[in-house]
Parts: sequence; C-alpha cells; structure tokens
Amino acid sequence: MKIKPFIILSFVSMIAMLTSCDLRSGIAKEEMEKWEAKPTSTIQPSPSTTPPDPVDIVEVDTSVEGDPISANGYKQTTKTVCTKYNRLMINGSDGTITVAGVCRQIVINGDRNKITANAAMQLVLNGSDNIVKYLRYPNGKKPSVVENRPDNIIEKIPVDSVIISQPETETLNEHNKWQRPLPNTEKRPRQRPEKLLHRPDDRLLS
Repeated sequence: MKIKPFIILSFVSMIAMLTSCDLRSGIAKEEMEKWEAKPTSTIQPSPSTTPPDPVDIVEVDTSVEGDPISANGYKQTTKTVCTKYNRLMINGSDGTITVAGVCRQIVINGDRNKITANAAMQLVLNGSDNIVKYLRYPNGKKPSVVENRPDNIIEKIPVDSVIISQPETETLNEHNKWQRPLPNTEKRPRQRPEKLLHRPDDRLLS
C-alpha cells in the first residue's frame, strides 16, 4: 500500500520535468529568433544622369562678358541677342521675347511673359506666370533657376522645334560657338574704263 503513493509522486514529478523542459525550449527558441540575423535591404545605386545630346550643347567662352543689355516695354514683341555672354534684363509684362546667342543671365522683371531663348547659364524670375523655353545647354550645363515668385514654367525644348534667327554680326561655327565673320580679303580685278563712243557708226576711238 505504501508503494502506490510513491508511484503517483514519481509520475507527477516526471510530468513537471517534461513541462519545464518544453517551457525552457520555447523560451530559448524565442531568444534565438529575436537575435537571429535578419537579411539587410540592398541599397540600389542612384540612376546616373544621362549626358545631354551633343546637338543640345553650345560652347561659350565664360571669361568674356559683354555689357548688360535690356528689353523694356509692356506687351513688347521683340528679338534680342547676347553676343558676348551678356546679362539680359527683361523689364515688362505680357511680352513675347526671342533671345539668340548665349546669355550669362536672363532676369525677368514682370509677369506673363513668353520667352524663347537659345541658351542661358542662369534664369532669374522676379515675376509670376512667365513661360521660359530654352533650346541648348551652355557648355553642356543645365541652367540654374532662381524663382523668387511662383507659378512660372521653365522647360527645355528640342533644338529643331523653333528657329531663332542668328545675330547679324556673328554666326555659329561648326562647334556651335559664336564667331565674327572673317573680313573679305579677296582682291577684285580692276575694271578698265570703257571708251566713249563719238561716231555714229559706233566705232571706238583709238
């Protein structure tokens, strides 16, 4: 009769030990999962900037700066030229301005202007609702933009989408660089003066 309680006690102790082992194994598993190394996300390289098409590049000598020029007036429709990397001031509103050559800077003091420029190194907008379109990148660089008032549109357009007349005194060479035309040094043959006709039979006097 004394053996039966001992068997029961041994059975209960065995169950307790098995339960403790399962609990410890569960805790250990959770700790392992907690500190297990997780795969790190792969850093994707940033896409490289596509270089501009050579057709869209115009070369300019930035060491030469001409005098500041301006286009003034309300509702003006005019053409102007940056012949020596000039600074262009556009003063007025509701104008349509075409700019040939390469400008160091184009400053717009007005609203609702429509400007088409060949190329400019910097665009400064001190007005609103202006539309500025440019054709080329000076020395392959995108123009920097300073927009002091909102709601302006600035965009690059294809070179062949619009024709900007070339300056009268300077032309583009094969490298898209402004140059002055060479003087005409060709010698023309001297023309001998014609002899006068004095007789009715149109014979020349010797």
